[in-house]
Amino acid sequence: MTPTSALLSSVAASPDIVVATGDNGTIITSRDGANWALQNSRTANWIYRVRYLAGEFIAVGQNGTLMTSADGTNWNSQVSGTTRWLNDVTWIDGTLFAVGTQGTVLTSSNAVDWISRGTITAKSLYAAATDSDQLIAVGIEGIILRSQIVPDLTPVSILSYSRFESAQSSTVNNLFLFGGKADQRFTLDSRLGFETNVWSRGPLLEFYDSSGTFYYLESLLDSNAPPRQFYHGTLTP
Repeated sequence: MTPTSALLSSVAASPDIVVATGDNGTIITSRDGANWALQNSRTANWIYRVRYLAGEFIAVGQNGTLMTSADGTNWNSQVSGTTRWLNDVTWIDGTLFAVGTQGTVLTSSNAVDWISRGTITAKSLYAAATDSDQLIAVGIEGIILRSQIVPDLTPVSILSYSRFESAQSSTVNNLFLFGGKADQRFTLDSRLGFETNVWSRGPLLEFYDSSGTFYYLESLLDSNAPPRQFYHGTLTP
């Protein structure tokens, strides 16, 4: 039997206890799923989502509400630094991510100190999830945001290369086709020979397309173009 008539919007479980949250600051808990007890959240804000992450409960909601609990019954309010709705929270590679309205993204390594990260959108985000290496956030108008959190160490390959000169502009053009994984970032480094092991750092590039391939055109003035050059891609965080 439930001890509340509040709208309950989320539920999460640890090995020892189940926690449900809802509007008007409602938090209820159960050890067996049948008998429930009302807990004191000390807030009237809607606690929209609760998750059990990295060994503790984390709840988020209205007006930037962000709360934590080690046991599900005793709750501590944390400073989120925002008054926007926070709609979900998830965890990957030692970092917590909270998402909310107007593209809000917060991160924390300890569930206490939170930093605003912003996003590339002002659209509201309503849910987030992670796999072994990436964060996925979704929201209004079908928006899906994906971020590679753990770097993919798949080597970057130069699938094809061609060199051609442009007589009209007095340039030498190098056209590369790269192969890798989406969201990988790398520099295109070069050297003139193998007499030393010194590579010159090149431009920072990134795979945006999910196909894991893209073309890159490098144009050099004819007077500055070396007769031969060796290239490789160096992964960056």
